[in-house]
Amino acid sequence: MSANAIRIRKARATAKELQQLARLFDAYRQFYGKPPAIPLARRYLAERLRRRESVIFVAEHAADRRLVGFVQLYPIFSSVQARRAWLLNDLYVDASARRTGTGRRLVEQARLHGARTRAAIAPR
Repeated sequence: MSANAIRIRKARATAKELQQLARLFDAYRQFYGKPPAIPLARRYLAERLRRRESVIFVAEHAADRRLVGFVQLYPIFSSVQARRAWLLNDLYVDASARRTGTGRRLVEQARLHGARTRAAIAPR
């Protein structure tokens, strides 16, 4: 799969993508040694989306719109900067889309979201 075959969606993921997103999230958890549990993944993500407790951006195959990756951000706060920040907690790219720059592009989308929301930036 080439980098041109994959696009990073600029809009946040929504509940209508929940089934595909749950499949990816389950694969992500399995990557870290957890047993398969798609119902758990679906419930967890549905709750995050419903409560607006996270922001998820997705990568999709351009031809069939099949999701092949995601990045999930959780809001945190910086007391020193007295404003919101974003914790990039989850990043996953399906094996079929690895080595195409998809992970790097998802991280860039997360960075742009931070800039658009004027999030606090960790000191270097």
